[in-house]
Amino acid sequence: MMKSFSVPIRYKFLAAIAFLLLIAIISNLYLATDLFNQDKKSYIFESQESLVSTLESQTKSEYISLIQAMKMFNAFIDKEKSNIENIKKEIDLASLNEQLFAIKTFVYEPGNSTQNKAEFSWINAELLNPYDLDESFVGEINKQHPVSFDLINERKVLFRNGTINNTLPILTLSVMVPTSTGKQRVITSYILQTERTNLFKASS
Repeated sequence: MMKSFSVPIRYKFLAAIAFLLLIAIISNLYLATDLFNQDKKSYIFESQESLVSTLESQTKSEYISLIQAMKMFNAFIDKEKSNIENIKKEIDLASLNEQLFAIKTFVYEPGNSTQNKAEFSWINAELLNPYDLDESFVGEINKQHPVSFDLINERKVLFRNGTINNTLPILTLSVMVPTSTGKQRVITSYILQTERTNLFKASS
């Protein structure tokens, strides 16, 4: 008759301790990994939040300055009667904003809800040439994203997406200001957004 084999109690006790220790190690490892992931996510969120806040302040300051410059520019247009060369002698248009590649002005005519022929037009070819673009590019923007006089008249300042055909990221900024003759003039600036877009891509 065979004798039954019995594991000594001390071995059972050691096995139970080893099992509990393994469970504790796995639990601690899981908690440590989860805590690390949460800290990493928190760090990424805070760093991106800081970046967005910085960009917001920078952008707000930049466009407030541009809006003020456009209002002052209105006086030059009246003074020089839209003569581009004379205006360029008075003010360096390219200096208004590093990414500014065009300015167009339109005089509001009662009954016209959208822009007609531009009263004044300036193109910064140096910014467009690297992309093999010319003045027709601005015309295409106006065609696909016509400025609504009614909307500008309501808001006075209007920011719009001017990107066409998924090409360069463009922002248009339109301001309505009174002319010396009592009419209303819309000044529209066309601004590249490549630098900001690249910054967001870099922090993806």
